[in-house]
Amino acid sequence: MKNIMKSQLIQLRKDKISRFIFVGVLAVTLIIVLMMADAALGDMEISGGEQAVALLTMTQLLAQFFMYLFTAQVCGADFTDKTMNYEIMSGHTRREVYFGRVIPAIVIGTLGTMFLIAAPIVAEVMIVGGWGDKVSLADMLQRLLLMAFPIARTICEFVFLTFIIKNPYIVMGISYLLCVILGMNIPVTRDHCFVLGMSNLNALTVIDRWDSFRLGGDLYYIYETGLSADFVLPTIIVSVVVGAAALLLGYTFFKNDDMH
Repeated sequence: MKNIMKSQLIQLRKDKISRFIFVGVLAVTLIIVLMMADAALGDMEISGGEQAVALLTMTQLLAQFFMYLFTAQVCGADFTDKTMNYEIMSGHTRREVYFGRVIPAIVIGTLGTMFLIAAPIVAEVMIVGGWGDKVSLADMLQRLLLMAFPIARTICEFVFLTFIIKNPYIVMGISYLLCVILGMNIPVTRDHCFVLGMSNLNALTVIDRWDSFRLGGDLYYIYETGLSADFVLPTIIVSVVVGAAALLLGYTFFKNDDMH
Protein backbone atom coordinates (compact mmCIF):
# COMPACT_ATOMS: atom_id res chain seq x y z
CA MET A 1 0.00 0.00 0.00
CA LYS A 2 2.91 2.34 0.71
CA ASN A 3 4.09 2.05 -2.88
CA ILE A 4 0.63 2.91 -4.20
CA MET A 5 0.41 5.89 -1.86
CA LYS A 6 3.84 7.08 -3.01
CA SER A 7 2.81 6.75 -6.64
CA GLN A 8 -0.35 8.71 -5.89
CA LEU A 9 1.64 11.52 -4.27
CA ILE A 10 3.99 11.63 -7.28
CA GLN A 11 0.99 11.65 -9.61
CA LEU A 12 -0.61 14.49 -7.64
CA ARG A 13 2.50 16.63 -8.09
CA LYS A 14 2.02 16.37 -11.83
CA ASP A 15 -1.77 16.55 -11.77
CA LYS A 16 -2.65 19.76 -13.60
CA ILE A 17 -6.39 19.42 -12.92
CA SER A 18 -6.03 19.37 -9.12
CA ARG A 19 -3.51 22.22 -9.15
CA PHE A 20 -5.69 24.29 -11.46
CA ILE A 21 -8.74 23.79 -9.24
CA PHE A 22 -6.77 24.63 -6.07
CA VAL A 23 -5.13 27.74 -7.53
CA GLY A 24 -8.36 28.83 -9.21
CA VAL A 25 -10.42 28.62 -6.00
CA LEU A 26 -7.70 30.41 -4.04
CA ALA A 27 -7.42 33.16 -6.66
CA VAL A 28 -11.19 33.77 -6.76
CA THR A 29 -11.46 33.97 -2.97
CA LEU A 30 -8.47 36.30 -2.72
CA ILE A 31 -9.98 38.61 -5.33
CA ILE A 32 -13.19 38.75 -3.29
CA VAL A 33 -11.09 39.37 -0.18
CA LEU A 34 -9.38 42.35 -1.80
CA MET A 35 -12.74 43.80 -2.82
CA MET A 36 -14.14 43.38 0.70
CA ALA A 37 -10.97 44.76 2.27
CA ASP A 38 -11.21 47.87 0.14
CA ALA A 39 -14.78 48.41 1.34
CA ALA A 40 -13.80 47.71 4.95
CA LEU A 41 -10.94 50.22 4.89
CA GLY A 42 -13.50 52.87 4.01
CA ASP A 43 -15.34 52.06 7.23
CA MET A 44 -12.84 51.91 10.11
CA GLU A 45 -15.53 50.54 12.45
CA ILE A 46 -15.43 47.15 10.69
CA SER A 47 -12.84 44.91 12.35
CA GLY A 48 -10.97 41.95 10.92
CA GLY A 49 -13.05 39.58 13.03
CA GLU A 50 -16.27 40.95 11.56
CA GLN A 51 -14.84 40.57 8.09
CA ALA A 52 -13.98 36.96 8.92
CA VAL A 53 -17.60 36.32 9.88
CA ALA A 54 -18.74 37.79 6.57
CA LEU A 55 -16.21 35.75 4.59
CA LEU A 56 -16.55 32.36 6.27
CA THR A 57 -19.64 31.09 4.42
CA MET A 58 -18.27 32.14 1.04
CA THR A 59 -14.79 30.67 1.54
CA GLN A 60 -16.10 27.30 2.71
CA LEU A 61 -18.53 27.10 -0.20
CA LEU A 62 -15.76 27.69 -2.75
CA ALA A 63 -13.41 25.37 -0.87
CA GLN A 64 -16.01 22.59 -1.07
CA PHE A 65 -15.79 22.81 -4.85
CA PHE A 66 -12.08 21.90 -4.60
CA MET A 67 -12.85 19.14 -2.09
CA TYR A 68 -15.36 17.40 -4.35
CA LEU A 69 -13.31 17.63 -7.52
CA PHE A 70 -10.05 16.64 -5.84
CA THR A 71 -11.62 13.49 -4.36
CA ALA A 72 -13.12 12.51 -7.70
CA GLN A 73 -9.76 13.02 -9.43
CA VAL A 74 -7.67 11.09 -6.90
CA CYS A 75 -10.05 8.14 -6.52
CA GLY A 76 -11.57 8.04 -10.00
CA ALA A 77 -8.96 9.04 -12.57
CA ASP A 78 -7.30 5.60 -12.57
CA PHE A 79 -10.58 3.93 -13.51
CA THR A 80 -10.47 5.53 -16.95
CA ASP A 81 -7.02 4.20 -17.92
CA LYS A 82 -7.37 0.83 -16.11
CA THR A 83 -4.46 1.58 -13.76
CA MET A 84 -6.26 -0.13 -10.89
CA ASN A 85 -6.69 -3.28 -12.99
CA TYR A 86 -2.96 -3.39 -13.69
CA GLU A 87 -2.14 -2.92 -10.00
CA ILE A 88 -4.38 -5.84 -9.04
CA MET A 89 -2.89 -7.99 -11.81
CA SER A 90 0.62 -7.17 -10.57
CA GLY A 91 -0.10 -8.63 -7.14
CA HIS A 92 -1.53 -5.78 -5.07
CA THR A 93 -4.57 -6.61 -2.97
CA ARG A 94 -7.78 -4.70 -3.42
CA ARG A 95 -7.40 -3.34 0.10
CA GLU A 96 -4.03 -1.82 -0.89
CA VAL A 97 -5.41 -0.41 -4.13
CA TYR A 98 -8.43 1.08 -2.34
CA PHE A 99 -6.82 2.59 0.74
CA GLY A 100 -3.70 3.61 -1.19
CA ARG A 101 -5.94 6.18 -2.86
CA VAL A 102 -8.42 6.85 -0.09
CA ILE A 103 -5.86 7.88 2.54
CA PRO A 104 -4.16 10.56 0.36
CA ALA A 105 -7.59 11.80 -0.73
CA ILE A 106 -8.76 12.24 2.87
CA VAL A 107 -5.54 13.73 4.28
CA ILE A 108 -4.63 16.08 1.43
CA GLY A 109 -8.26 16.89 0.64
CA THR A 110 -9.02 17.85 4.24
CA LEU A 111 -5.86 19.93 4.70
CA GLY A 112 -6.26 21.60 1.31
CA THR A 113 -9.91 22.46 1.94
CA MET A 114 -9.17 23.89 5.38
CA PHE A 115 -6.35 25.98 3.91
CA LEU A 116 -8.67 27.38 1.24
CA ILE A 117 -11.18 28.32 3.94
CA ALA A 118 -8.69 29.91 6.33
CA ALA A 119 -6.08 31.55 4.05
CA PRO A 120 -8.39 34.22 2.55
CA ILE A 121 -9.64 35.10 6.04
CA VAL A 122 -6.07 35.50 7.31
CA ALA A 123 -5.29 37.72 4.32
CA GLU A 124 -8.37 39.84 4.99
CA VAL A 125 -7.45 40.33 8.66
CA MET A 126 -3.90 41.34 7.72
CA ILE A 127 -5.15 43.87 5.18
CA VAL A 128 -7.74 45.37 7.51
CA GLY A 129 -5.13 45.67 10.24
CA GLY A 130 -6.02 43.27 13.02
CA TRP A 131 -8.71 41.02 14.43
CA GLY A 132 -10.33 43.47 16.84
CA ASP A 133 -12.40 42.67 19.93
CA LYS A 134 -15.92 42.28 18.53
CA VAL A 135 -15.56 38.62 17.54
CA SER A 136 -14.01 35.89 19.69
CA LEU A 137 -10.85 34.62 17.99
CA ALA A 138 -10.85 31.45 20.12
CA ASP A 139 -14.41 30.60 19.05
CA MET A 140 -13.58 31.15 15.39
CA LEU A 141 -10.52 28.91 15.64
CA GLN A 142 -12.68 26.25 17.27
CA ARG A 143 -15.13 26.45 14.37
CA LEU A 144 -12.33 26.17 11.80
CA LEU A 145 -10.79 23.14 13.53
CA LEU A 146 -14.17 21.46 13.94
CA MET A 147 -14.73 21.80 10.19
CA ALA A 148 -12.10 19.08 9.67
CA PHE A 149 -14.66 16.45 10.75
CA PRO A 150 -17.50 17.20 8.28
CA ILE A 151 -14.90 17.86 5.56
CA ALA A 152 -13.26 14.45 6.06
CA ARG A 153 -16.70 12.85 6.32
CA THR A 154 -17.86 14.39 3.05
CA ILE A 155 -14.68 13.25 1.33
CA CYS A 156 -15.40 9.71 2.54
CA GLU A 157 -18.90 9.94 1.11
CA PHE A 158 -17.51 11.07 -2.23
CA VAL A 159 -14.95 8.27 -2.15
CA PHE A 160 -17.88 5.84 -1.96
CA LEU A 161 -19.69 7.67 -4.77
CA THR A 162 -16.59 7.69 -6.98
CA PHE A 163 -15.93 3.96 -6.57
CA ILE A 164 -19.58 3.26 -7.43
CA ILE A 165 -19.72 5.47 -10.54
CA LYS A 166 -16.10 4.86 -11.66
CA ASN A 167 -16.05 8.05 -13.69
CA PRO A 168 -14.44 11.15 -12.14
CA TYR A 169 -16.11 13.53 -14.59
CA ILE A 170 -19.63 12.40 -13.71
CA VAL A 171 -18.75 12.81 -10.02
CA MET A 172 -17.39 16.28 -10.78
CA GLY A 173 -20.70 17.14 -12.46
CA ILE A 174 -22.59 15.98 -9.37
CA SER A 175 -20.20 18.09 -7.29
CA TYR A 176 -21.07 21.19 -9.28
CA LEU A 177 -24.79 20.58 -8.75
CA LEU A 178 -24.22 20.21 -5.00
CA CYS A 179 -22.35 23.52 -4.91
CA VAL A 180 -25.28 25.17 -6.70
CA ILE A 181 -27.71 23.65 -4.20
CA LEU A 182 -25.58 24.88 -1.30
CA GLY A 183 -25.49 28.35 -2.80
CA MET A 184 -29.30 28.38 -2.92
CA ASN A 185 -29.36 27.99 0.90
CA ILE A 186 -32.45 25.78 0.87
CA PRO A 187 -33.76 24.38 4.18
CA VAL A 188 -32.35 20.84 3.73
CA THR A 189 -28.80 22.20 3.62
CA ARG A 190 -29.42 24.74 6.36
CA ASP A 191 -31.47 22.93 9.01
CA HIS A 192 -30.55 19.23 8.93
CA CYS A 193 -26.96 19.91 9.88
CA PHE A 194 -26.14 16.43 11.19
CA VAL A 195 -27.86 14.51 8.40
CA LEU A 196 -25.72 15.82 5.54
CA GLY A 197 -22.00 16.54 5.74
CA MET A 198 -22.32 19.60 3.53
CA SER A 199 -25.10 21.07 5.69
CA ASN A 200 -23.09 20.34 8.86
CA LEU A 201 -20.19 22.29 7.37
CA ASN A 202 -22.54 25.08 6.33
CA ALA A 203 -23.95 25.28 9.88
CA LEU A 204 -20.44 25.87 11.24
CA THR A 205 -20.05 28.96 9.06
CA VAL A 206 -23.38 30.59 9.92
CA ILE A 207 -22.90 32.93 12.87
CA ASP A 208 -25.85 34.70 14.43
CA ARG A 209 -25.59 38.44 14.95
CA TRP A 210 -27.61 40.64 17.29
CA ASP A 211 -28.06 44.38 17.01
CA SER A 212 -27.62 46.40 20.17
CA PHE A 213 -27.87 50.15 20.73
CA ARG A 214 -25.45 51.69 23.19
CA LEU A 215 -25.81 55.01 24.99
CA GLY A 216 -25.78 57.78 22.47
CA GLY A 217 -27.63 55.73 19.87
CA ASP A 218 -24.55 53.95 18.46
CA LEU A 219 -25.33 50.62 16.81
CA TYR A 220 -23.25 47.73 18.17
CA TYR A 221 -23.21 44.17 16.85
CA ILE A 222 -22.98 41.13 19.11
CA TYR A 223 -21.78 37.91 17.45
CA GLU A 224 -22.76 34.50 18.82
CA THR A 225 -19.64 32.57 17.86
CA GLY A 226 -19.63 30.03 20.69
CA LEU A 227 -20.55 26.40 20.07
CA SER A 228 -22.44 24.26 22.57
CA ALA A 229 -21.58 20.67 23.44
CA ASP A 230 -24.90 19.69 21.84
CA PHE A 231 -23.47 20.84 18.53
CA VAL A 232 -19.79 19.87 18.87
CA LEU A 233 -20.25 16.26 20.02
CA PRO A 234 -22.81 15.25 17.34
CA THR A 235 -20.63 16.87 14.69
CA ILE A 236 -17.64 14.76 15.71
CA ILE A 237 -19.53 11.52 16.39
CA VAL A 238 -21.75 11.61 13.28
CA SER A 239 -18.80 12.59 11.07
CA VAL A 240 -16.66 9.70 12.30
CA VAL A 241 -19.46 7.11 12.13
CA VAL A 242 -20.84 8.15 8.74
CA GLY A 243 -17.36 8.62 7.27
CA ALA A 244 -16.24 5.17 8.42
CA ALA A 245 -19.47 3.61 7.12
CA ALA A 246 -19.00 5.26 3.71
CA LEU A 247 -15.42 3.96 3.48
CA LEU A 248 -16.50 0.47 4.49
CA LEU A 249 -19.31 0.41 1.94
CA GLY A 250 -16.95 1.71 -0.74
CA TYR A 251 -14.37 -0.97 0.05
CA THR A 252 -17.01 -3.73 0.16
CA PHE A 253 -18.27 -2.71 -3.26
CA PHE A 254 -14.75 -2.41 -4.72
CA LYS A 255 -13.67 -5.78 -3.25
CA ASN A 256 -16.58 -7.57 -4.95
CA ASP A 257 -16.51 -5.57 -8.18
CA ASP A 258 -15.70 -7.42 -11.43
CA MET A 259 -13.45 -4.54 -12.59
CA HIS A 260 -14.19 -4.93 -16.30
